[in-house]
Amino acid sequence: MQRIFKGDVDNAGNCDELPYFDHAIYQFSHDNGVTFDAEKVVKYETGADFDPEHWDNEEYLLKNMQYSGYNFTFNDNNELIYSAISSLSHEQDGIRETVGGVRIFKGKWNGSDYDWRNPAKLTLPLSISGRGLMEPFLVRLADGTLFIEIRISVDYVRGNWAEKRRYYSYSKDGGESWAPARPLCFDDDVMLNSSSTLSLE
Repeated sequence: MQRIFKGDVDNAGNCDELPYFDHAIYQFSHDNGVTFDAEKVVKYETGADFDPEHWDNEEYLLKNMQYSGYNFTFNDNNELIYSAISSLSHEQDGIRETVGGVRIFKGKWNGSDYDWRNPAKLTLPLSISGRGLMEPFLVRLADGTLFIEIRISVDYVRGNWAEKRRYYSYSKDGGESWAPARPLCFDDDVMLNSSSTLSLE
């Protein structure tokens, strides 16, 4: 994940006061990590790739923004499955909201690069998680099922981030479609509480 802060960092006092832009960057090495090709962006819309000489290009900064997941896996067809958080629309009971949701990406190797598709999305209403879905972690189970675990913040909409939970979803068709996100619970259906951390793995 690459995060670019734009503004006068020295005088900001707090980086949270500066606008920032998140992107998912990947590179290839053909010599076991000694050197790497130019940075490329995982894309879901038309936009520029990262250029360190012109890092503030708005065609880069404002396009394909996403808080990248921190792992990936493969399906039975050897497609790379990857997830990230971005701004998405959620509609439920006639109410449409902009939320932080999960984009599921599938990368097909073409011999020199990955051709990316974004076939599926996961969202929850703000009444369940005021910060949306966060920090997705993907695994492939023994039977080929793809499983994703995600953190939410229950009470953010009430000005309190005290309660945090884990949610999950799964795909039985190689990542094309996913079950609605559900709470991760103990055997007695008590929801799993979580600190503000990355995946439980």
